Amino acid sequence: MSRPELISLDPELRYLVLLTRAGLKPLSRWEAPLDEAAIRALRRQGLFVDIVERRTRFGRRLHETVFARKAGYVDLYRRRYHATRLRDTPKDARLQGHLFGYPSCCVEAFVAEPYTPNGLDPRDQAILFHWACRSCRTTPGLVREYRRANAIWGDGGVAPEGSRGRPRMWTTGAVSKVAASIALAAGTAAFAAPSTNTHWTLVREDADIDGLSIADEITLGTSWHVPDTDGNQVGDGDQMGAMLLQIIQHPPAWITVEEWPMCGVVNCTVCGETVNMGYVVVANQRNGLSIELKYMALHAITNGCARYSYIHMPGAPVQYGDVDLDLLKRVLQPGFLHPHAIPARAGDSDGDGLTDDEETRLGTDPNSGADGAVLAEELLPLIAGLPRAPCARPHLIEHPLRGFEQCEICNGTFDMGTVEIVSPRDAFSVSMPYLALHMISHGGFAYDGTTNDGEVLPILLRNVLTADGAAHWVALSGDTDGDGLLDSEELFFGLNPSVADEDNSARPDGRELALRMAAKISSLPEGPLPDAVHVIHHGMDGVYQCLACGEPIDMGFMEVVDPVAAKTVNVSYYNHHFMSHGSYSTDREDLYPRVDPMLVGDVLGITTITAVGSGGVPAPFAFTSAPNPFGPEGGTRVSLVLPAAGPVEVAVFDVTGRPVRNLFVGRVPDRELSLNWDGTDDNGQAVGAGVYFCRAAFGQVVVSRKMTLVR
Repeated sequence: MSRPELISLDPELRYLVLLTRAGLKPLSRWEAPLDEAAIRALRRQGLFVDIVERRTRFGRRLHETVFARKAGYVDLYRRRYHATRLRDTPKDARLQGHLFGYPSCCVEAFVAEPYTPNGLDPRDQAILFHWACRSCRTTPGLVREYRRANAIWGDGGVAPEGSRGRPRMWTTGAVSKVAASIALAAGTAAFAAPSTNTHWTLVREDADIDGLSIADEITLGTSWHVPDTDGNQVGDGDQMGAMLLQIIQHPPAWITVEEWPMCGVVNCTVCGETVNMGYVVVANQRNGLSIELKYMALHAITNGCARYSYIHMPGAPVQYGDVDLDLLKRVLQPGFLHPHAIPARAGDSDGDGLTDDEETRLGTDPNSGADGAVLAEELLPLIAGLPRAPCARPHLIEHPLRGFEQCEICNGTFDMGTVEIVSPRDAFSVSMPYLALHMISHGGFAYDGTTNDGEVLPILLRNVLTADGAAHWVALSGDTDGDGLLDSEELFFGLNPSVADEDNSARPDGRELALRMAAKISSLPEGPLPDAVHVIHHGMDGVYQCLACGEPIDMGFMEVVDPVAAKTVNVSYYNHHFMSHGSYSTDREDLYPRVDPMLVGDVLGITTITAVGSGGVPAPFAFTSAPNPFGPEGGTRVSLVLPAAGPVEVAVFDVTGRPVRNLFVGRVPDRELSLNWDGTDDNGQAVGAGVYFCRAAFGQVVVSRKMTLVR
């Protein structure tokens, strides 16, 4: 790789590239997407590159870049992991260990007991990408080769100005040196009192003047209505800074702190303090997370806030930065926040804050004991990042009250009002007391206060936070175009099974039909009536709560009746609720299975696509088949009356959507067309008895009719 290309890459990525080119790693993974320039640079070095999409346990998208000298390794990784959820199983550890070139003995040792002391020189362990086992015979040879690549990577003549080089690993035995650097970053000032700490003027949305924004307070589980949530006479911002510095200066065994001072200083624009322009890297060896903190960020944290500004020299532009408190909290857990008990929830076998039913629906293990905290960790930054004013996307609306309550567990003080998270696209919201946000920050969904106690339903909270208009949407098998209708149902409604939005209404056809049918049912008069389509209600003394939006739904059902045609279909209130959100299926398929849209549409008279988009088939258009049912002797007569002369296609399909017989393709000059189908296919062979669909296409109008062949 040429010197300019080395300089253009991130230093750590450059190190991986050198190891891969040297054959020390068959495959390498960079846990972020690369831009096109970086991908081209890797490919010019003879490496095969691919971007692989992954998902967290709760659906958040992530991207990984993998590269290798042989395409087979990249292809294997993609086949195994693309579009899959992140997992940490022994099987995955062994496969990835093989792909990444780790000694098998080290992989097995790590699977059995991670980070077992191995007696390896910490400087050598630091340049490896696997944790060596004590008895490995391969690692010493790898270390020699890694040192050679490491020397190239850390060559000051190649590395870009200000890059870190290869890190020195500072462990708990060397914290004094780290502490000295932190002291340089922090200056010598003690925590400032709220009335004199000018660093807090940088913080946006600091509602209670404690050095923390509202988003910071949500992340930390503190109140933005009182500056000292726990009442210990130390403001929330100052307390956050003190706790952080305590951990960095005296880290537990699983936390490492790497120091990266640089040859240069910057000046705080608030107090003028001179601070080294380098940074420290804090890493958690248990969960693999790490964070870079500029010395200037530590200076700000020591002054009780998470926002900072600085200049490189007089007259230079002001630079701003924010500490990622969500990541920082996860890196330093456990230990950053005070231990906080979580109220128990009924039906939670493993005590992780999720009921067994919720775990089943989320696809997590009801016996693992950690899934609730993981979900809370996923959702908390989404809550903290919500706009706090009405808008088109999910947002948070406050409903404060003139009073406070205390958490019964930690005595923290919170406004006794509520917050409401609104999803405009899905037309529902979730309300919870301010106290509930405090509990979510500690990994639980139940809350216990002097005024409010209860629980937030985590599935509802997830749905409202990630709402994209499809919270009630349930995917189907047998639905080729993903519009919510089975392929066989598409023919009944005159739709193409391969086109999701045939009338270009910006809604999938199935969703649009469900919305129209639900609205039609809601508008029907109550019966019984002798000569009009009507509805008969059968309510019950009980409700089910919708798992998508939380709305309580009557457990009963409705009879939809067409007395003239002697047709009736039953629709539960729960199914009707989902239809009103565009889905014929529900999230309780065991209790409320999918409604048959053909049966409902037949009773309501909604059987065509134009009935969806424009209120009905134009009056001059007529399409009938008679007799129906019919036998092969005389067949059935298909008659069409068109709105105008023009080209028409008429064909017969079976219930799977497979073409059976083309009856007509051409122009109809006089608007009327009469055809006969005798129950044979295009080859003249008799087809079996059963249900078939005759489909007529005239311009933008497509209509189907169901025909039954008996033998």
